[in-house]
Formats: sequence, structure tokens, C-alpha cells
Amino acid sequence: MERVCHLWCAREKNEELAMELECAKYGEKMDADRAACRHPADYCQHRKSCMIQFMERENKSKNPRTNSEEQAKKS
Repeated sequence: MERVCHLWCAREKNEELAMELECAKYGEKMDADRAACRHPADYCQHRKSCMIQFMERENKSKNPRTNSEEQAKKS
């Protein structure tokens, strides 16, 4: 059976719901607010349907200033 990305909600200290994502290939968990592929150069058969990839693009479009600062640090 093929493994698929898993989503679920977890309670935080402030009682708000936060979505947590799990990588289908590596099993790494992360918050949706900080979602980013940790292995972008590796081949992944799940990439086209990956919720982590989707949330990473969504977060970048919501915070363009933060993303340009991160790119400047990498350079």
C-alpha cells in the first residue's frame, strides 16, 4: 500500500488549532506555518501531491518580505 502525506490537528498551549504535516517519504513532522521541504534536491514520488510543498508556496506568497530576507541570508 502506498504511503500518503498525513495531516492532523494538534492543540497548542494557547488552545488554537495548528495543522501539523508529515513528510510521506521521510516521516519528518512540521507545523504548517513553517512548512518547507527539507530535501528539495532529492527525488520524491509524492512531490506533485505534497501538502508540505503546497503550504511552503502558500506561506511564501503570504510573507514575501520574510522570504526575501531569508534569500539574502543564504547569499
